[in-house]
Amino acid sequence: MSVSFGKWSGAVLPGNPPFDKVAALVLLIEHVTGLLEWPTHFAIDYWRMNCDPPETVKKEWQDDRLYPIDVGRNKYHDRKMGSATEVVAYDLGINLHRDAIAAGLVETANDNNRTGYLKGFGNGFNMPWTIRELYKPTMFVKAEIAVEASAHVVFTELKFRRLKAALAKTAPREFAAMNEYPALMALRKQMPYSTDPFTFPQYLYEMFVLGEDINEIERRINFWIRNHEKALKLNAQAVEEAGDKVRAEFEICGLQCVHIKTDDDRVCRALFSSDNPPAMVLAERRNGTFQILSNRRVIQGREFQESMREFYNELVEYEVQDRSGALWFLDDRIWAIMNGSRSLSASKPTRMNVAGLIRRMKQTIMLPSVDLSESGRQSRGPRAKLSEPTPATATIGEIIGVTDPGNGSGGDRSEAVLADAVESAPVPDSVGPEDPEAAELADIHQTAQNKVASFTAAMAKLGAQPIGDKQ
Repeated sequence: MSVSFGKWSGAVLPGNPPFDKVAALVLLIEHVTGLLEWPTHFAIDYWRMNCDPPETVKKEWQDDRLYPIDVGRNKYHDRKMGSATEVVAYDLGINLHRDAIAAGLVETANDNNRTGYLKGFGNGFNMPWTIRELYKPTMFVKAEIAVEASAHVVFTELKFRRLKAALAKTAPREFAAMNEYPALMALRKQMPYSTDPFTFPQYLYEMFVLGEDINEIERRINFWIRNHEKALKLNAQAVEEAGDKVRAEFEICGLQCVHIKTDDDRVCRALFSSDNPPAMVLAERRNGTFQILSNRRVIQGREFQESMREFYNELVEYEVQDRSGALWFLDDRIWAIMNGSRSLSASKPTRMNVAGLIRRMKQTIMLPSVDLSESGRQSRGPRAKLSEPTPATATIGEIIGVTDPGNGSGGDRSEAVLADAVESAPVPDSVGPEDPEAAELADIHQTAQNKVASFTAAMAKLGAQPIGDKQ
């Protein structure tokens, strides 16, 4: 059962939505219901394919008043914005000049999509890093549970920011009173000290001073700590077992590449983080879909990038001629070409076999001459400037393209760029806790601290309260 809250009565999310999609959902719920909590009758549906939904599905969403978050033609890349959160704010007409809290959430989502800086907060004890781990098959956590738990973190952060001035005068609980609750103090000691947004220590603090039920606080923090620790153990195990997953080795332009068969993205990260990392990984999943991933040290050359685009076009042309319904998409932020991913479990696999893919990779892809074993880190470029947004759409039909006869599932073939690819793909510089590249984690954390300081100053100019109260 769903209840209409004004224009919308629910939302459609991509499979396994990362931070910016969850933040977009929270912003949508707050705007249409006036609540900063999970509404009882707000419908949530999922779209787990890497193609534009067929017209019949779009019509169902339109009839049910479901807003598509980063699905179909409403992907934030297609809308030329920085995140799904920014798209929702724009479509709902939220005045970000007057609502500093919503503006802060949008800016955070945009920056995190560009840099991944939130994953460095709290030494990894944070929701943006952990939610990506929750979706992995070996974690055995349903997407619906992960989304609700993650949304509660964002709800709590926004509620804390909006009520901060009032909490300074009279809070339901004083932080010092936590000493009266041994179970909460024990949980707090299991985590590093952090006042950064969306970290579990700050989440615990905010729930406590906002007067949440003590048993509920304990249950929610236990959920995150337990799964965070499990993710770390599985990551360490993946590093040990990565070599056993390699099915074949091959060379492209004299650089070693590997073919592996696994559904665990940790294996790819482990291979890219090894002493002698491959230049590229051809990862085959059990459902027959593929991911072609690039070492970050080979992706800067123009010749390589042009060859990857050429290779992508070859794959698209193959699928058009084969008529299997399989789709490929290119993410040119990390230079990955994918036929499916963890979040797109329903994607149709290509009928091209491994030997055919490897042969085409060798023929088309041009890798630069680099020493992959050399120590050092790739420097980060200047921060990208946001493009001008496309006009806001007035109806759900216009947002998802239900009125456009040329906007079916086949129309996305030549420009299929998945919005959450950078979040779900096993990127070598997705630094997590106990990652071998601890120095880079420190750099990311310092960058994040600088961003928070800059944002706090900007909020102060708008008359808003700063983020991250010292505990």
